[in-house]
Amino acid sequence: MSIGEFRGAAVGRRHRRGGFTLAEVLVASAIMAMIVGAMAVMAMGVEQTAKYQFAMEDAHQHARVALERIQNAFNGAAATSTDPPAAVLADVSGAYTFPETLVVWKADANADTFPQVNELVVFCANPSDPKQLWEMTNSSDTRTISMANSAALQTLVAALKANGATKKTVLTSLMRSCTSHDLGAPKPAVRFDVAMRPSQTEWTQYQATTLAWENLSWAQGIYGTQRGLRQVRLTCELQMLPDDGEGATSPDSFTVPFLGSAAMYYEMKK
Repeated sequence: MSIGEFRGAAVGRRHRRGGFTLAEVLVASAIMAMIVGAMAVMAMGVEQTAKYQFAMEDAHQHARVALERIQNAFNGAAATSTDPPAAVLADVSGAYTFPETLVVWKADANADTFPQVNELVVFCANPSDPKQLWEMTNSSDTRTISMANSAALQTLVAALKANGATKKTVLTSLMRSCTSHDLGAPKPAVRFDVAMRPSQTEWTQYQATTLAWENLSWAQGIYGTQRGLRQVRLTCELQMLPDDGEGATSPDSFTVPFLGSAAMYYEMKK
């Protein structure tokens, strides 16, 4: 073979090997498709994780602000022997009881030892949107109210909700609402409890002379001949439904409970 023929054969071989065969192209395409698919799944997972994290952080912030507002109002509350610092009002639907409203005698502004409506702060759900937790105050209402009269407080709270002069601050719009065929309207997933030692029932019995002063359940057993120590403990639970930007509607497993508590002590006079 001459030198020219050898060079021509070599060039021909290089030309024939310069492209991919169909099998090679198909294999490369399949590998690329798998890589792109894996990256898409990874990107989707990162996006969902980010949405979940942001939603959880938002729910934590909402709950922290709401619980701090409730605790601060309670910690600075006024109280007397006849009027406790706070009261819980329950909504009864059939066989179910929902202690969903907290009334706090926030301060005795005029030092007359009697609570007025403008000295109260109410924490309750928006009746038209149970996902919202309200803080209600009305600075223009100077009527006197008893913190021990649950029926009067129920009537007052209903009036405050409907009153346009009432200041309604939305503490959160992420509360979970409970629905059932026998509950009627959706109920907010918020619970309040106020426990007192001595209890209001004991104090009423003492005033009616059916329970002796020394037999009242004084906090830590601290009492004297004319004064005793009362403990009032508040506990509350908020169930939040984090909003991930896609509606966050129904998955109960995504519901996050937040708990708060506070306590105060004051003297009661014989």
